[in-house]
Amino acid sequence: LKPQVTTEQGSVMVEARKVAQDGSLSKSSSTLAAEISDRILRACSTVSRAKQFIALLRSRLAGRGGDGSSSSRAGASLRLSGRQVSVQDVDTAVHVVRKTWLERRARAHVAQSSAVAAKTSNAEFIFHKIILKCEDLRGAARFLTMLKQTVGKANRSGRVFVADDIAQAQTKLKRGFQSYHAA
Repeated sequence: LKPQVTTEQGSVMVEARKVAQDGSLSKSSSTLAAEISDRILRACSTVSRAKQFIALLRSRLAGRGGDGSSSSRAGASLRLSGRQVSVQDVDTAVHVVRKTWLERRARAHVAQSSAVAAKTSNAEFIFHKIILKCEDLRGAARFLTMLKQTVGKANRSGRVFVADDIAQAQTKLKRGFQSYHAA
């Protein structure tokens, strides 16, 4: 295991391996669980949608269609990347997804507690958006680089960022991630 993981997908892999070490999953099975959890996290933007996705996976593993009806094939198999998915893989993925959502919620709490005004500045807006999406400053750097390319142009939110907004957000992100990782 790498001591520091810089992407959400990487942390999903590490978490799945930790769960596998605690239980009786093989390395390939933990990789499959990590792939399942990564797909859930990419496809679902809310907890309720993730629960629906997981319920669908479990129903397909049980041999039922997505609507709860019996499948034409008894004990229908579920394959991902050419490998057979087991109930244990889905359970491990669920554990990883829950842990990731809890971490996101904790980061959101850090972001909300730093807000001082009802109307947020552009720097605050950038900070809030990035802290919810990234686990560390390296991940945030990709977003900041993209934002630097859009300086002076209106974005989807209707805001126009200047270089100073991005610099302030970057400073705030450094402090935010330091306090989050220190806790």
